[in-house]
Amino acid sequence: MIARGTVRALMVGTLLFTAGTTGWLTAALKAPLGGDNTAYLPPAARWAAGQGLTNPYYERAVKGDPSGEARLVYHGFLYQRLVGALMTEPTYEAAMRVLGCIGFASILLAAGWVLWPKMAKESPTPWVEAALVVGGAQAMAGEVILNGRPEGVGTFWVAVGLAALLKLSTPWNYGLAGIALGLLGATTPIGAVLAGLALLAWLARELPERHWQASLGWAASGCVTGFFAAVAFYPYTFKEWIAGLTHNADPVTGYQSYHLLNAWLFTSAGPLFGVILLVAVAPVLGDVVAQKNQKSLVRWGWYVFALFIFALAGFYFARDERNYNLRLLMPGWVVVASVGAIRSSHGGGWRRVLPWLVAGVLAAGGAEVWRQAALQWVGPTGTGRETFAGTLQQIEAYGTVALSDGLLVATSPKDTQISTTQVVDTGGQSTTTSTADFLCLQQINPTRLTPPQIAGWEYLWDDFSDETPRLFGLPLARRPQGFQVAVYHRLGSTSTARGLIFPASPAHPAQVK
Repeated sequence: MIARGTVRALMVGTLLFTAGTTGWLTAALKAPLGGDNTAYLPPAARWAAGQGLTNPYYERAVKGDPSGEARLVYHGFLYQRLVGALMTEPTYEAAMRVLGCIGFASILLAAGWVLWPKMAKESPTPWVEAALVVGGAQAMAGEVILNGRPEGVGTFWVAVGLAALLKLSTPWNYGLAGIALGLLGATTPIGAVLAGLALLAWLARELPERHWQASLGWAASGCVTGFFAAVAFYPYTFKEWIAGLTHNADPVTGYQSYHLLNAWLFTSAGPLFGVILLVAVAPVLGDVVAQKNQKSLVRWGWYVFALFIFALAGFYFARDERNYNLRLLMPGWVVVASVGAIRSSHGGGWRRVLPWLVAGVLAAGGAEVWRQAALQWVGPTGTGRETFAGTLQQIEAYGTVALSDGLLVATSPKDTQISTTQVVDTGGQSTTTSTADFLCLQQINPTRLTPPQIAGWEYLWDDFSDETPRLFGLPLARRPQGFQVAVYHRLGSTSTARGLIFPASPAHPAQVK
């Protein structure tokens, strides 16, 4: 039999390797980012460059700021303010390095300092303990590598708050948890609403009757303190921020079945998140019934009320592909799912396999991390960031350039010749509303097999690749994960493309237009 110490040494090694790989992949920036990173990364880099918390590359920032300065008044600001202050140079690469370090710390804090001691106390064997800690680390790794979105930093605040609740035994721990909640509110307000409801449910569930009101007061005071401490570092007025949030609020619309499956089962940032959520929610529902006979009617009512409002808010704010508002609570989901699985296994019989099943589901949540790691291991594929940056520099000499969202990370946050745009693929012909002279469209995130025809634009050149990166013969992606682009010239532009020199590519030899 393998000694407990050996099992734990293997677990710690795997935990460190997972956290280190996640941090490295976040910082590597080997491919264009997907999602809506254009809304969140530029203000951090521009703050470091002395340009203020501004984002002239994001249409909502430009149109939604009454001052016309494209200030960050449309979302939480602490992520950008914190990352911008920690950057060693005003580049997107430096911003991603900071996010990589924060992701590394989040995993170690949540899995190593919070989950591990809990599992050591609850688990019947060291192997179950190790499986759930390692699986939990994988699930959290899949969350923090979020392509520049603020939930990566938000997860860190959630981990801090969870550590305060589960690790500290002084009255101050509720105040510290409240401070973490306040900082989360300045980072991602909707996530803080959900986390606050979860905290209220936890306080109603866990605290002795005589400590209930006092501890709730500590948590509320800490929340207000943390939030307004963050506001003190906001470079604009609090009134302007609130007005901006109100003006830019997104209505949540209905969803399609494809989006439902994609968001909850197949999204690369959190595969099987819907299953993880179910295995976390199941023990909570059972606990609601059990607590009815153990708490006063008032306390039990608060517990049920907080959970009910949390469920309504979670459903409203996480519909369609917005479940990142729930995924940032991953440290909490992991702890609840793991503890619930172990306690359910005490019933014997088939229930003994529950911890292993939950560990497997949690581990699946980190699948994207290891896919990206495998892509790096098989070697560079596609066009490098520096090569694209050189091509872009030549194009900029001929006129203004619109970039599809993910390409922005290969530019300077001080560049005034570029803008970003969305190219909407509508079957036979794509469209964009950009009025720039040239357009660079990335091949991946989302993947495009061939350059599309774009209404009102003339195709010039591309370095798209039709390779399929493989490991041991298994496909890792549909196309190389690099900065391959297609270049277009807007019809009717006063700028000319004559004389533009394009390098050789898999599709074409070197060209002079």
